[in-house]
Amino acid sequence: MKRVRSIDPAMPFILLLLLTAGCVGAAEDPHPAAWPAEVERVWVGPDYFANRLADWKIDDGRLVCVEAAQRFPLRTVFLLTHSLRPGHDSFSMTVRTGPVEADRTPSAESFTGKPAEDGGLLAVIDGSGAVAFRSNSTDIRVGNQWAVSGGVDDGTIPLLAGGPDGSGVFEGGFSEPVVLELTGEAVDGGYEMRLTARDEASGEVLSEARYTDVAGEYLDGGIALVSHLGPTGSPYGYWFEAWEVSGRKVERHDDRRFGPVLATQYTLSEGILNLTAQMPPLGLDDTGAVTLEIRRGGRGSWSVADEAEWVDDSYIAPFRVEDWDASRDTPFRVLYDLKSGPNQYTSFIYEGVIRAEPDEGEFVVAAFTGHKNYTGGLKWNSQGYWFPHRDVIDAVTWHDPDFLFFSGDQVYEGDLTPAIRNPADKAILDYLYKWYRWCWGFRDLTRDRPTVTIPDDHDVYHGNIWGAGGRKAEASQGMTAQDSGGYVMPPRFVNVVHQTQTSHLPDPYDPTPSGQGISVYYTDVQYGGVSFAVLGDRQWKSSPTVAVPAGRFVNGWPQAPGFDPVTGADVTGAVLLGDRQLRFLSEWSADWKNATWMKVVLSQTVFANVATIPAEASSGAVLPSTPILEEGVHPDGWKKATDGDSNGWPQSGRNRAVREIRRGFAVHIAGDQHLGSTIRYGVDEWGDAGYALCVPSVGNTWPRRWFPPEP
Repeated sequence: MKRVRSIDPAMPFILLLLLTAGCVGAAEDPHPAAWPAEVERVWVGPDYFANRLADWKIDDGRLVCVEAAQRFPLRTVFLLTHSLRPGHDSFSMTVRTGPVEADRTPSAESFTGKPAEDGGLLAVIDGSGAVAFRSNSTDIRVGNQWAVSGGVDDGTIPLLAGGPDGSGVFEGGFSEPVVLELTGEAVDGGYEMRLTARDEASGEVLSEARYTDVAGEYLDGGIALVSHLGPTGSPYGYWFEAWEVSGRKVERHDDRRFGPVLATQYTLSEGILNLTAQMPPLGLDDTGAVTLEIRRGGRGSWSVADEAEWVDDSYIAPFRVEDWDASRDTPFRVLYDLKSGPNQYTSFIYEGVIRAEPDEGEFVVAAFTGHKNYTGGLKWNSQGYWFPHRDVIDAVTWHDPDFLFFSGDQVYEGDLTPAIRNPADKAILDYLYKWYRWCWGFRDLTRDRPTVTIPDDHDVYHGNIWGAGGRKAEASQGMTAQDSGGYVMPPRFVNVVHQTQTSHLPDPYDPTPSGQGISVYYTDVQYGGVSFAVLGDRQWKSSPTVAVPAGRFVNGWPQAPGFDPVTGADVTGAVLLGDRQLRFLSEWSADWKNATWMKVVLSQTVFANVATIPAEASSGAVLPSTPILEEGVHPDGWKKATDGDSNGWPQSGRNRAVREIRRGFAVHIAGDQHLGSTIRYGVDEWGDAGYALCVPSVGNTWPRRWFPPEP
């Protein structure tokens, strides 16, 4: 399509968004959207996905954009249950809309963009009151505040038809409610698009735009509502009511609904079932109770096994059932009645299976780490989306594992959108927004097999973390807060991460919180004759910057000239697991109860550093710019890395942990390091301890290299 002109960057707009995305589904089925009256909640419903979670809410029958900040443009709510199918058919859409703060004047804030590979069509009304069609082949970026972008080009969103030079511009700008009507008429192999804004009260046409010869590729895929910026000085964007989508080109996908039960995770250990249902941010007037039902023997009637109240902030519903019969598969379902209007509730059911505990033969564990959703357009990596990781899910399902382990970085704080770090309530919503993508991607695995999930540094919004027993991380004496040790995010936030990811584990060995009241989760799981020790191996770990000042460590890497970390970094007082976890590991290693035939340690990262960097480098920061070599090529001049982020440091704490693992003849499974590797541990000499498996990342954009200087 030819670019006619560029959008005036001074005008905010609201729009219907049609994105290209392959889809399959059922026949024509219209969508009349009516958000429930007398309901206020952040989560906008199972038929939609809001980007970002913190930017939208429903409020007494309206969908409202509560974020108009310049650094977060193009806030979207996608319709999950309907899409535009391939084929030459017509469709139409209508929606009522207006600014949340109608007494404000149109905004003069600007935005920038650059051409992108993917196309799409924007049908908009801008702040002047003019309707227009614009190209969505632009990534929006303001400074360094937008993650889904490769940079800034000319700062324009191409105008395709209509706009400020079209008909019916509102006098004084767009402030009163309007009805937007969009039609796509199939004509001669293409489409004729018409967009009209009508006065809500009188039905008078206020502005109209027509766009002819539209290629069908622009009208195949997802449908969304978008609010971009807002009136001058307003923190809010625009509201929507009565969104209707209809026509032969529309197809329905009820199976794409997401919520109100977003996912479940469970463990079964020593006859106790712990199952957590992840709920979305519900409202104060929503039903508090969530019900777990089971069907004994896989047949017959359903019976209530437990009831739980969803928990504020984390929105989990934790269930516990004792005296569990693990000899057979047991279907379960989670029931929730969602408020859908005044004194009205809609029932939802989420189903899964608690598997029979294996008692003989092969025991298969599937382990995962690092679930980034977007490659970010880095120079050494192609742009693209990995979410929802279907290739991984399908491959793992084929292997039909008995047990799942997610070792951390289920969430990357800057993935897709920049992290919100304060205030705490919005930071929690930002985390949940990203955590829900993990739930969406992996719930088909976790709904029918036991799962251990533990958080790592990025889950709690760190690049690297040295938990230092839970202290508050604060910048001081030339150190960053992260390097000072402890947690940058407040305990309320960290505990939400722990609740969402670990509340389905058995009770902690010692539930006493660490510093600042941060919860702990280290425990053991006895399942299928295998005893799993679950560690929080960074929660008490010292910061090398603090523990080894002579090394001048920055982000885990020694920077002092001539400093030898092999001999100089293993200092008195440096902690790895801490006394509490070492006591637990010692008792667990010696305990072979319940016919245990195998022991496995599960933790965030391995107790070694299997990585190399160029000889002249002082950290791994150079790795993204190192060339990707042809297969079989081995560069000269590389050295073994000494990164304090790995659990090869501190050496004495590492050796104490490995000795305890060795006492239990245990295999160690971990992730974090991105470098898939099988390691033979040693303490006094090479190979005098057990094996460790570090799994490669599901999706990650930080490279590691293995080019050892000797065989």
